[in-house]
Amino acid sequence: MADETFDRTRSRAFSQRLMSMYGDAMLTNAIALGARTGLMAAFAEGPGTSREIAERAGMHERYVREWLHALVVGGVAEHDDGVFTLPPEHAISLTGDSFLNTTAIAAMAAAAGGNLDGMAHAFTTGEGTPFHDQAGDMPSMMDRLSRARYETFLVDSYLGSIDGLTEALEAGISVADVGCGTGRVAILIATAFPASHVTGIDLSAPSIATARAAAEAEGVDNVTFVEGRIDELSGPLDLVTAFDVIHDLGQPADAVAHVRSCLADRGRFVMCDSAAPASLEAQAELPWAPMMYGLSMFGCVGTARSQGGEGLGNMWGQEAATALLRDAGFADVEALPAKGDPMNALYVATG
Repeated sequence: MADETFDRTRSRAFSQRLMSMYGDAMLTNAIALGARTGLMAAFAEGPGTSREIAERAGMHERYVREWLHALVVGGVAEHDDGVFTLPPEHAISLTGDSFLNTTAIAAMAAAAGGNLDGMAHAFTTGEGTPFHDQAGDMPSMMDRLSRARYETFLVDSYLGSIDGLTEALEAGISVADVGCGTGRVAILIATAFPASHVTGIDLSAPSIATARAAAEAEGVDNVTFVEGRIDELSGPLDLVTAFDVIHDLGQPADAVAHVRSCLADRGRFVMCDSAAPASLEAQAELPWAPMMYGLSMFGCVGTARSQGGEGLGNMWGQEAATALLRDAGFADVEALPAKGDPMNALYVATG
């Protein structure tokens, strides 16, 4: 007897959605490939046949033709009588140095898909993988993802939105950027405010080496980079920043409590992290939630697990973030919007 509770219409609809999801996954790989090889930038130069676009990119026409066809049927590109076009409204998200270029996320997705054996091992054993050992050169991909946004918004929009902070930085204060990665935030603060001194600290030796080289190349001499844990930070400090890092820590509560202990009187902790709502049902309404959970599953949780922690994940949300700061002893916690980044908020904690 047939199962009368089985909804065939629902089953067919889900099957069709799966086919769309699988197609988008393939398309994401095509975007990652185009960005990595320069093919996407060559395509963005203007309309052309598959041969013309291949010649611009210095690639083989047959592969380029298949790539172009995939982009057309996926709604990324347009086609008319043998001529392919990447609309400028699409190109801005796929090429260039603007913070609107999101192809670093495609690179992360492609790297994650190539690491299924490693993830199967992690799921089975519960083991973690340090940030700098994760698939696809995670420090480089994170730098690529966030660099333009920080260069566009950090000084004027993020730090500038905090009452009195710009004036203090201009006068000269002691600053630490924890989980500094390749150093972009620390270097930008040091460059904008030469009277202040900035220390960047991170567990990743390769990232610290990259940060030091960047500071030297840019001639920034009021920044110091240190390989180490957050609990090795010492004060008193007037400002501590943590951009997209607290949820990656093995012991985030201990780390935030230590940050507070390092702050001078009236010192501030500025944390950029998840702005997600608390409930899974509310998260399901957000178009970017599946992407963020994917990045968290393939990256953030493993980073925290490698440090002996449970792993908050990067969708831990505003309610939990505020509670973490208050539990650490901060009397005043304010959540501000992070311009250009709807997925995160700027938490300003004092007291």
